[in-house]
Amino acid sequence: MANWNDIKSGVGRAANKTMKKAGELADTASLHFKLKTLNARLGDKFERLGRLTYKQLKTEISRAEEIAKVIEDIDSLREEIKALKLKIEELKKERQSSAEDVKIDDEAPSAEEEKQA
Repeated sequence: MANWNDIKSGVGRAANKTMKKAGELADTASLHFKLKTLNARLGDKFERLGRLTYKQLKTEISRAEEIAKVIEDIDSLREEIKALKLKIEELKKERQSSAEDVKIDDEAPSAEEEKQA
């Protein structure tokens, strides 16, 4: 039978792991939300680019400066999206490695099992 200190220690470890996982999931959810927002902004920029190009072709009035600015914005957003995707992948790999560490920790004998051995 486990003593009170073993129970407290086990509950404490479980609570710490739970809080850590909740924080990791919240961080990841926040990054996914930001990614969706950036993708929506990117879609808006492409729409703007299409409208400007259409107007330029239809009216034969040069909108090169406006188009260049929108293309610059698109490139910038694409870089942000790329960096964010890399960060999400890194967090995913960290979570997977920490999950493997937890499996290894769970396989370690408890203090009670060591006393019995």
